[in-house]
Amino acid sequence: MVRRQERAVHLDTRQQFITTLLFTILLFLLPTVVVYFVVFKTLRLSVLAFQNLLSELALHHQYTVPLLGHAFAPTQ
Repeated sequence: MVRRQERAVHLDTRQQFITTLLFTILLFLLPTVVVYFVVFKTLRLSVLAFQNLLSELALHHQYTVPLLGHAFAPTQ
């Protein structure tokens, strides 16, 4: 039969302060930093993808417009 054991933890003031500080950091600060990182990393990747898209469109436009202009130019 398993006995029900309760263990009390007795901490001095310094240990309790450090424990409270670590608990506060883990509970409040860490999730905030993670959300901040995820949001701004997503924004950064969105901007990079948009820049890449614009670059590809500019290169496509740069090479196709002169070819079309040459193909449809009036002959003299």
